Amino acid sequence: MITKAIRNLIRADAPIVAQLAVFDFGSGDEAAIFAFDSPEESVPHDATFPAVVIRAAGGINFGDRGNKGARIVMRVVLWGNRERETLEVLATEIWELLDRATLTQAGFNIYGVLADPPAFLDDPDDYPGFLINVNPFVEKI
Repeated sequence: MITKAIRNLIRADAPIVAQLAVFDFGSGDEAAIFAFDSPEESVPHDATFPAVVIRAAGGINFGDRGNKGARIVMRVVLWGNRERETLEVLATEIWELLDRATLTQAGFNIYGVLADPPAFLDDPDDYPGFLINVNPFVEKI
């Protein structure tokens, strides 16, 4: 649901997109930004890096006069090759784009977005990554 709104926001930022790898999603090469709504989905094995992976990670419900709302926790992870310093700069640019961003998504009012600064991740094969937790406050309409 909100994964696509975050993906579209990142896709619209030309300087960020220019630094990402490309992937053929079926209609030609696009920036390697993978937005998953299901935990079973994963990045294809033939993807190259750097790439952004967006997933929902839970949230906290709230309500107001019969309306359903939530603070959703989205995990935006930038995975890269072995060049940590360059990747950290790109992760910071993505964080600055997402923090206090304006998102739109059909069927929802999105009242604000807060994003945490990038946190370093490492995988068993020594490829660096940076996690940015993104928290949109949404209300179902």
